[in-house]
Amino acid sequence: MGRGKFYNKNTLEIVKPEYMEIELPEKFRMDSMKHHEYPKYEYISLLGVICCAGCSYVDKRVLDTVLFDNELHNDSIEFLCNRYIFYCSEMV
Repeated sequence: MGRGKFYNKNTLEIVKPEYMEIELPEKFRMDSMKHHEYPKYEYISLLGVICCAGCSYVDKRVLDTVLFDNELHNDSIEFLCNRYIFYCSEMV
């Protein structure tokens, strides 16, 4: 499993998980992530790692395929690609 981080597009500073947790919409709160301290952040991070497809940055084509016709699609693009930079930093 990979790990990733969100960076502010303007300052290139790492965005803290607790800040992302507050900012993310409730629809990112999944039961499968409820044991994590920041479940919405963990879920979108997992999407980001999957959509990096072995690279460092999110591949929007993979994201479009994974979330085709899903209510999370637009918000995922907003947080993973537009508002922040998601960078997959290491593979575990």
